[in-house]
Amino acid sequence: MIVITYGIDKASYDNPNTHHNIMLVTTEYSLGRKTLVHLQSGELLHNRLHQELSHVFRKRIRFQDEQFIFKTDAKTECLTHGEFKAKLKQFDMGQTLKTQETLENYCYIDKANQQDIVGITITIQNDNMYAVIDFKDPDQYENFIAPAWLVPLFDCTAVEISQAIQA
Repeated sequence: MIVITYGIDKASYDNPNTHHNIMLVTTEYSLGRKTLVHLQSGELLHNRLHQELSHVFRKRIRFQDEQFIFKTDAKTECLTHGEFKAKLKQFDMGQTLKTQETLENYCYIDKANQQDIVGITITIQNDNMYAVIDFKDPDQYENFIAPAWLVPLFDCTAVEISQAIQA
């Protein structure tokens, strides 16, 4: 496996004409030892989970698009949307670290003219935005055709990267 970090051209990423296949968005608000988590499943993940759960349990299972969670060192509890908003109001946003991660599936035709897919994790923290891709092997990395909104941070080949990983 090869893991590469990319920068993101925010204007290109946020362009309304750019298609994103969002699987999951996780937003965490951390203040001291308290963390509020908002999970939002994308349509594809929602449909896959719904189909899988319905198939396994042989009946229609309701799966919510959003989950709200409160965590401390001692406990984790699920919240309603209203409870989440009330707890969030108690956080001093000037002292709160907000981190958002988006898991996106990127389907493309690679340099070898083969269809491929990678998962891209996009993280936003303190106005910094970057993407991480786990490539299954050097060939996938070498044949990867990045979306226009990804900006390479390093100028090296998969062979150099895999050699560095093995060292």
